Amino acid sequence: MPKVPSPPQDTNSIRFRNQLVTLSHGPLKYENPGLLDEALAVIPLDRIYGEAEDESQLLQAQAASMGPHIKPEWGYQDCVIRALLKWFKGTFFTFINNPPCSLCASPTVGLGMTPPTPDEQARGANRVELYRCSDDACRAFERHPAPGWGKKMSYCIAFSADGATDVTRRYVRDASKHGLDRNRCPEEVLVWITDDIKKMRRENTAKEDRRRLVIEDHREEKELRGYVVQALAAQIGQINLSGQPSPSAEGEKLPERVSGSRDWREARGEAGNHPSSENERQPREGQ
Repeated sequence: MPKVPSPPQDTNSIRFRNQLVTLSHGPLKYENPGLLDEALAVIPLDRIYGEAEDESQLLQAQAASMGPHIKPEWGYQDCVIRALLKWFKGTFFTFINNPPCSLCASPTVGLGMTPPTPDEQARGANRVELYRCSDDACRAFERHPAPGWGKKMSYCIAFSADGATDVTRRYVRDASKHGLDRNRCPEEVLVWITDDIKKMRRENTAKEDRRRLVIEDHREEKELRGYVVQALAAQIGQINLSGQPSPSAEGEKLPERVSGSRDWREARGEAGNHPSSENERQPREGQ
């Protein structure tokens, strides 16, 4: 049943509302023309558009070979996004085990986890990796906030220049296994908060654009509800005739992170629940 939005009344709900409103200001800087120009100057647009065009033509040819009414699996804009993500993850972004010291560039030694500062926590970090420089003349500390990999979540809120949406259902398909208690505020209050942020962000938006955004909101809500239906159907399918979970359901394996060495991933609790193998290939440093 759709939830009826209700404004926050208690202290915890008001505090959560203020936190989400503060976080909603973040994406506004992405609309800064100067910052956008700086970002575009770094991105190899010719390469990305070229790869997208090649993939788009290949997909069109594949679709045409299957019949006159078959559409390509991805459109051109989809291919542009795929090429951008490929460049960002494979070329622009660098995976490392221990980060170099930001002061002297010397290697660092991991010291484990440390509690996040209020600022780090406000930006979504629930744990922080602490490193110390190996150079005796420096001994500086490096802090790396991290939301975690494969961890249970209570809330996953998406922010954009057009508002905020609770997309937890997209990332936590089975709340009983992968979710945490949602106790920051009642669900009806969270709906009110995200609706209120949408109103603030769209206050000066043209009428036609607001109508388009509302249509997108309804389409996304339908998608998110579909995830709930899929999760319920999967749970029902895992129950055998005796009413007990099937063996395959009990032995479900969590996905593991693929970047970083096995020891590093296991120390962070991000190696899934797969048994470690002595013959497993270790990623190289810096990958």
